[in-house]
Amino acid sequence: MSAVAGIGIDGLPAPLGQVLPGHLYALSAPDQALATALTVGATGAALAARRRIALVVSDPESTCAALSAAGLDPVRAHRRGSLRVFGWTPRSSRAARLGPAQLLDELDAFGCGENALVWLWPAHPAFRWDDGAALAGFARLYQAWARLCRTSMVLLFGGQGSGEGHAQQLVARHPALGGLALLHGDARDALWETRQWSGTDPRQTAGLLRLGLGSDGRLRCEPDLVAEAENWRRRMLAADDRHDVLITRTAAGDTPSPSWTVLDDDATVERQMAGAVAASAVFGIASGRELRALARRLHRLRIACGRGVRLLVCEQGFRLRHGQVRLLLSLGAHAIVTPPQRVEAVLAQLDGIPYARPLSDDFEAALRTAIPPPLGGFREPAAFAVQARAMALQARDAGLECVLVGLSLAPSTDAAHARAQCRPTRTGDLFSIDGDTLHLLLYGCWPGDVDAALGHILQAPVEQLFDGQLRLADTPSILAALERIAARAATATHRPAVRAEPGMRSLLQSPLALQESAR
Repeated sequence: MSAVAGIGIDGLPAPLGQVLPGHLYALSAPDQALATALTVGATGAALAARRRIALVVSDPESTCAALSAAGLDPVRAHRRGSLRVFGWTPRSSRAARLGPAQLLDELDAFGCGENALVWLWPAHPAFRWDDGAALAGFARLYQAWARLCRTSMVLLFGGQGSGEGHAQQLVARHPALGGLALLHGDARDALWETRQWSGTDPRQTAGLLRLGLGSDGRLRCEPDLVAEAENWRRRMLAADDRHDVLITRTAAGDTPSPSWTVLDDDATVERQMAGAVAASAVFGIASGRELRALARRLHRLRIACGRGVRLLVCEQGFRLRHGQVRLLLSLGAHAIVTPPQRVEAVLAQLDGIPYARPLSDDFEAALRTAIPPPLGGFREPAAFAVQARAMALQARDAGLECVLVGLSLAPSTDAAHARAQCRPTRTGDLFSIDGDTLHLLLYGCWPGDVDAALGHILQAPVEQLFDGQLRLADTPSILAALERIAARAATATHRPAVRAEPGMRSLLQSPLALQESAR
């Protein structure tokens, strides 16, 4: 059997929250807001997966309002046949006359099948939750129907007293549930407690998981990083491949360790790492052109193998910039080996230490935030101010650093000569000449690396071309300096100053827009 839907809690460790066809599940959420958030999340997850969902609720109007507030369209989903909201209340004459059995006829008419989810959250006296024997009888009836129709059904206890007590009665009299979980607290600070869930080991899921409500109205599981790291550490120390090291020929150098497995290229190392638990993979990087492919490879390995494998990157005659280091570390690398560091020493330091950084599943999104836009070279002051500001904001949002260097031209250096001597080759390095000052923005650069960067960019010594310099490394100071450059440029051309406050976000997301603004 395969999971047909989830209950809509983002980040809940699988298979918790996954419901299988033909099974009956029970959740306890006495807090009304928490139960509503669960209902909205389950509906959103089912609709996103193109599965039918039937909501059996006591207040359909408020439920539809909550769905609309979360960005869902219950009317459109109803017209498409994806959603049906049943108001199972004392005001329903059919419910009062026939009780819970009538509900199954209604669900049959809706067309529940293998790809459907029934979310049962009623507060009708006919369900008689407080009577343990009656509750177990209803549960057996619903489970038999779910098995016959290959439909998943979730009973949500909440809003009518002790949901936990009802859940305990149910499991005591009807132990063949697909899953039972108790949710404590409220939507702002909730705890998930697993009593049983199909496909899980009770010893591994005995703890409490913290839940919180996101800005989109969906519940999210906040991972216990300490417990997760300790679990991976135990797995790493017990793994048979703990001491295996796979390394590319270029990264191994002339004197590889006899215990290493030296392979021809990165692709071969990745193939050999399939199924690894705690083995080590060491890659080399000799050019910025290799960065994207290497980052993607690291991300694939980390997603496939988990946090126990050690992934290292060795600089091979190429110095990674601060932003590039942050990118590789955020996409799966344990560490960057920079000469004269030795691979053996770094591996020894990482022995038994799992990868602990938050890992984004969206590779392209992580790449966009860390890699500078494809821009570089000279810009006129007005365009420089606009583009440099957008890039400084991008760096700040990505947790990177930028440095704005102002170099005062020496009396013997004119603007044309300074421009000819300034030749940045990396994307993200922009420069402009404003009066007697050359301004240079270094994207994703450590303040301590500025001297080395200037040595690569300038074709003559700094002191030969300039007689003074100012370095700004904090974002507010950089933005203020760029504002002054924009104001002077506007004054020189008798046009209003270009302010980048609201529009920079759109430029930031679109390198093409940045390029157009430079023309």
